[in-house]
Amino acid sequence: MELILTKAWLVYRVAKAQLQISLNNFYEDFYQLIAIPLVGIAPIAVFIHAGRADLLSYAFVAIVTMTIGQMGLFTGSETIAMDKRFQVVDLIVSSPTSYFTLIVIRSLVFAILGSFSIVIAWFFIQIWFRETLVVHHPGLLFSSVLMTVLATAGLSTVTAALFSLARNVRTLQASINGPLYLLSGVLVPVAYLPAWVQLLAPGVFFYWSAALIRDAFSPETPVAVGLRLLWIGLSALVLFTLGAYLLRRMINILRREGTLSLTE
Repeated sequence: MELILTKAWLVYRVAKAQLQISLNNFYEDFYQLIAIPLVGIAPIAVFIHAGRADLLSYAFVAIVTMTIGQMGLFTGSETIAMDKRFQVVDLIVSSPTSYFTLIVIRSLVFAILGSFSIVIAWFFIQIWFRETLVVHHPGLLFSSVLMTVLATAGLSTVTAALFSLARNVRTLQASINGPLYLLSGVLVPVAYLPAWVQLLAPGVFFYWSAALIRDAFSPETPVAVGLRLLWIGLSALVLFTLGAYLLRRMINILRREGTLSLTE
């Protein structure tokens, strides 16, 4: 019990510290949480003026999945780069808590913040455009978003370790965003994309997340929910494992080069 309380206290302290840092750096850390939903107004307006309000769930899915993903890929992936910039990596590495644990907690903070896009998307559709969007399976919506948050945090640990060795983090971030979301079919279902994309799409967890969240708005009973959620969970596990390995390699490289806390 004492160990559990200690771990919980660690999570609380790290999460609180990251939130305080992000609030002090509000524009950069919360930019994606504001920008992506605003961009999402465009497809919402297009669907409504085209007389296809039945497709609003597609815009909702795109806003939520892309915001969670962007918070992880754009903000969470910069955690190590920021630590290097402030020259505190060696202090963190020498602390009793593993650097990987701290990165995971901080990545989860950003991914969870991204999930607040649900409220923003709902506001635009229900209040701004005065359209009705019914969640027929709220449990499915909650579980799908939760698993997406976990998998995104796992992806964030991988990109944080990889991007920390790059001179320009933003260039790498920008190069993977478009292909990742297009491949996942977060706005346009993969069935409408080329055949070769349809073959690759199931390997990306966002593909399953988008499909599950979309099913939450369908009155029909969703199929194979457990199997699809399990796939996202396995993706999260693989990504966290890969992130731990890459982070260890990254620290070893920086130590070998003597640049553990030096900015490039």
